[in-house]
Amino acid sequence: MTKTFKEYLESFTKIFMDEFTAYSDMDSHLQNLRLCFQKCKEYGISLNANKSALILVSPNLQVEFHVHTNGSLLLVGAMLFHNLIGKNMFIGF
Repeated sequence: MTKTFKEYLESFTKIFMDEFTAYSDMDSHLQNLRLCFQKCKEYGISLNANKSALILVSPNLQVEFHVHTNGSLLLVGAMLFHNLIGKNMFIGF
């Protein structure tokens, strides 16, 4: 994965094991996703729509994050929130 996205790392892509995350501002996000999808096609990487997370609010590194977790013996889940305008705004899984 790192080899596939090396030119985008630290610019708008992060890699964790066999997953990648594309992040950017609203103006460039669709173009950045297209670039990532092109790389997936080029390297034969298949995407699982069931594992894909939708980012609803762009993360703001100047604002405190809240992590909500849930776990069992089989799975662990987490959701990331910002407290904006007096309420928790969902960022992603």
